[in-house]
Amino acid sequence: NTSNNSSSTSSWRVSNYEDKPQESSSSINTSTVRWTSPYSDKNKWIADMTTAYKKAGLNDNAIKNLIAKNALESGWGKSAQGDFNFGNITAGRSWKGKTVQGGDHNAAGKSITQKFRAYDSLDSYVADEIQFLKNLYDFNQDDDFDTFIGKLQGNNKGKRRYAEDVQYASKVRGVYNSI
Repeated sequence: NTSNNSSSTSSWRVSNYEDKPQESSSSINTSTVRWTSPYSDKNKWIADMTTAYKKAGLNDNAIKNLIAKNALESGWGKSAQGDFNFGNITAGRSWKGKTVQGGDHNAAGKSITQKFRAYDSLDSYVADEIQFLKNLYDFNQDDDFDTFIGKLQGNNKGKRRYAEDVQYASKVRGVYNSI
């Protein structure tokens, strides 16, 4: 998305390795019902995310990096394209779980529709997010913020970009600095 409003709760979407809009499918796993986040309190969302990341074995450094990214993507947990999908991770062809259809923007800023992953719980989102970032963006929990965000901006083995916005790194940094 090319929006410059860092407070928008739906202005960021993830670019996965397929980086293409997904065609509509009659798959039983696809929902058109909009999920409502259980989080209206920023501090409660941060506490629950921290707990889920700690259960997944991450250190405080990685937790702060991931919370900053997810806070920007979801407006501090207030919205998500799919159930508990606070990083707005798209569902590529290999994804076998539940999906929802959602709006997105491609690199040219054109509106497109994509499938986004949906999860049964915060813990299942966190587990998948960690594996997704490890597999596609060389995520390492010991990376400092600059290395972490650099990998999301294309400094990874596949040269993939997590988001299309050229200001994504500075926006995530702003959130990171506010935590």
